[in-house]
Amino acid sequence: MKENERRLLEIIGLDTGSNEFLVFQAVVQATEGGRTHTIYSDLRSHINELADSSFTKAYIYRCLKALESDGLIQVDAIHHPKRFSLNEGELAKTMERMIEEKLVSLKKEKENVRQNLESLKSVNSSETAIMLANELSGTRTSDSSIMIEGIQNVRQTLIREIADCAKPGDTVRVLAFLSTIAEGLGPSGITEDTIMQVAFNGTKVLGLLIPQSRSAPDLKLMANHVSTVGKDFIKGLATGNLGLRLGSQPVKTYRMVSLNDEKMLLYLTHAMSSDVAALVYRKDNPGLIDDAIRTFDRLYETGTDVIEMVASMVSKQEPV
Repeated sequence: MKENERRLLEIIGLDTGSNEFLVFQAVVQATEGGRTHTIYSDLRSHINELADSSFTKAYIYRCLKALESDGLIQVDAIHHPKRFSLNEGELAKTMERMIEEKLVSLKKEKENVRQNLESLKSVNSSETAIMLANELSGTRTSDSSIMIEGIQNVRQTLIREIADCAKPGDTVRVLAFLSTIAEGLGPSGITEDTIMQVAFNGTKVLGLLIPQSRSAPDLKLMANHVSTVGKDFIKGLATGNLGLRLGSQPVKTYRMVSLNDEKMLLYLTHAMSSDVAALVYRKDNPGLIDDAIRTFDRLYETGTDVIEMVASMVSKQEPV
């Protein structure tokens, strides 16, 4: 068999190096020259010529049974001894089926590769390093309020203290400003994705965005920001644990992420990537925690539910 022919058969799923294929070759040889069928005794001599080792009769019959099941040969069990034959029409149908199955498989693989490429485009190496370090080190949460400096430290604290601690039935509140997105916050990364993921585990995740002016907000900013985790965003909606609202008016308030009323990460700058934040525990400042939660809930209650609108926009931005 020519190498290109062998390669083609391998592509569609035939293992040309298997013993079953060797037996198939023997059937082909035994039915050449106008012969319509072969029997075991004739077939055995061809197998002995092709094989490097001896096959038992039972093993050869197992191979013939598998070839029949795959549609590669036909077996006439009425006659004795059994007759084994090839039918070009049936063989063509089998090849057509195998080619179609391979095409379906390759299309699925292509889609998986495309999705992986899209995921890799949005990966931030620094944030990935944070996630890996947390997993490998088993970093423990802090037990008191602290100041955090450095963009990566702020992100690491958010994952460790909020996302990793959230349990089913908990509530995570996220309050941010549309102005940070308008300034070029860029695609959402592992921190945002991690917060999104906790909704799958039964945690209620409520997002509130404060507009930068009283004019009609550009909702495309919101959709663009979450488009890189679009599929997770859509899946989050199905859980019923994800909420997203737009504040009714611009207001100066806390930019924060909180876990219940136990603790919150309070950003101390409005830069698109804050490098200074405070981790505040309730035991250290219950008044600040309570005021932040009350403010969030009041603004959230009067805000506009935009989750369906943003979900629709994100879906349209998903690559086909």
